[in-house]
Amino acid sequence: MGRSSKSLSLSRLRVGSKRNIKKSNFPARASGLTAVALAVGLSCQGSQAATLFVNNSTDALLADTIGGNCTLREALSAILVGSTAVNGAETGCESFGPAFGTNDRIEFAAGIDGQTIPLSFGPGGISLGQSVEFNRNDRDITVDMSGNSRGFTIFNAGTEVILNSLTLTGGNSPDGDNGYGSSILAFDGSTVTITNSNITGNNAGATSAVLVSGVGTELIMENTTISSNSARLTGPGTNFGGGVLIFNGSAATIVDSTISNNNGGFGAGVSAGGAGAILIRNTTISNNTAEVVGTTPNGSGQGGGLGLSGSPSVTIENSTISGNVANFGSVISSFGSSATLQNSTMSGNVANVVAGLGVYDGSNIAFVSSTFAFNEVPGDAASGGIVVRDGTTVSFENSILAGSSFSDCFVSPTGSFSSDSNSIIQNPNVGEASCASSARVGINPVLGVLRNNGGPTMTHALAASSPAIGTGGSCLATDQRGRTRPRTGCDVGAFQVPLPPPPPPPPPPPGAIIPPALLLLLLDE
Repeated sequence: MGRSSKSLSLSRLRVGSKRNIKKSNFPARASGLTAVALAVGLSCQGSQAATLFVNNSTDALLADTIGGNCTLREALSAILVGSTAVNGAETGCESFGPAFGTNDRIEFAAGIDGQTIPLSFGPGGISLGQSVEFNRNDRDITVDMSGNSRGFTIFNAGTEVILNSLTLTGGNSPDGDNGYGSSILAFDGSTVTITNSNITGNNAGATSAVLVSGVGTELIMENTTISSNSARLTGPGTNFGGGVLIFNGSAATIVDSTISNNNGGFGAGVSAGGAGAILIRNTTISNNTAEVVGTTPNGSGQGGGLGLSGSPSVTIENSTISGNVANFGSVISSFGSSATLQNSTMSGNVANVVAGLGVYDGSNIAFVSSTFAFNEVPGDAASGGIVVRDGTTVSFENSILAGSSFSDCFVSPTGSFSSDSNSIIQNPNVGEASCASSARVGINPVLGVLRNNGGPTMTHALAASSPAIGTGGSCLATDQRGRTRPRTGCDVGAFQVPLPPPPPPPPPPPGAIIPPALLLLLLDE
């Protein structure tokens, strides 16, 4: 059974014209990366804050020296120098608040609601070394980098940049020193918070639309869509995913979001390399494609939904991973990583060569009350389900594994698979490669189609005849949709059939005095 190289040999990750060298903690077997060099921009020290209102959607500096018109370029320039006067001339921006400081805000006037602002700051993008909040007043604003530069470069420990209700598009970071983070690059202990936003149509040479890197650096993303971004390395090096890369000790919390239709090499939707804690909750990761790219395509073509390497703490809850494509690991490709998938559904992913889930190099993947179903490989010669090898461990608890091409799982002599007696595995491989373990095997769980059955993400409902109904154990409080599960005898997998209502109280005997509370209850019935 073939697959591409386990080693993800990475070139140096270098961004910007000035270097801030950082050692990578990416595992040796997964990386040749030795340093990270990142841009340094202007910063303004202070303890107070100003608010500037952008009321003009053109891309101009000093567009109105008299005042009245404030462009986004003018507002950014004013914040970076700590004054509404830039290069000795007054901008059209007016500062509201006590003074410029380290937590300034840029808001947008109602008159430009729904408009697109073209903006290009050169290869390094907009460098922010101090905390700034954009668009607290929730205008529908698109910032288009026009294919000429990265979007935001965020740095300095303690810096938090908040992006709200923005669409960021047209970011471009080609091969070479600036081939990373086409829309957002955060490092050096900074935090980027993205809410109610869209990151779409950005192109990177090597890594992702959104990249966070370095211990103490954090991505917080809520109710945001990362879609139709690409990372297509043409030269040597390793090409990561087109969506999000969490790298080199950085952490991420992604909730109520969608990561879809992105293209890249390793981890087309989400890629994690030597990352810190990652939490993904109530999120859909769908229709991303991991391709073999570059002149040294080590590791590319793996991890359609997620690519994990040397990342010890990944938690996925109440989420759906569907419709992703890769050569290996259409759902997840994992090298030396640990992940727990709880109350989640993995369905309809396509591996061109083998494996919906490919786990290697000592990875540890646990499924809890989850459904892994209908993942495919074209043809009939390889498992579209789970391939376990190279000292790795996969465990199933109260979960379903069913409907995969050829077989649901293949376990090599160097891999370990375990399950509890409640789990259902429809078609385990046979002989020494079997993953039967303690599960109930050869049973069709009778799943409905993947659809919106309520809740934040799509699920497979259980048909009335499903043997998964009422036969579960280790019951979680709720299912993937947030519906209540019984304390004992819950359903197996991510979906809980609605519980029947409690029976009404029995009527009182003739002549009995009916308490007022019971009378009201009987009248309601």
